Amino acid sequence: MNLLTVQGASTPVVADHERYKLAALGEGYYKLIISFGYLEEPHLLPVLRAVSQAKGLSLDFDSATYYVGHETIVASEAGNINRIPQMIFSYLNRNAVHEERHYGMPTDQIVEIGTQIDL
Repeated sequence: MNLLTVQGASTPVVADHERYKLAALGEGYYKLIISFGYLEEPHLLPVLRAVSQAKGLSLDFDSATYYVGHETIVASEAGNINRIPQMIFSYLNRNAVHEERHYGMPTDQIVEIGTQIDL
């Protein structure tokens, strides 16, 4: 089992030797932090395969399940900002590219876990 965090770096490109940090948590659990520069295409699977080969981990990417967190912005009267800016922000958020598409993840292997946020 791997816990994965993807970070955006403040540099245009992240060097290969700084691309990831892997920490063993014990009992077969690992924490992996992957960084991409702001000019890079953040495709996760090539990096995950490289980490697997470099560290000798036996990971099966074809049958893996990826859990992705997702927030949905809702506009309601109970929010802290005016309704019009809430609705605009909610619209933009709904039409943004979701992480699984942005990271090139196989959509048939993704489980999305979400929450609603009222501004």
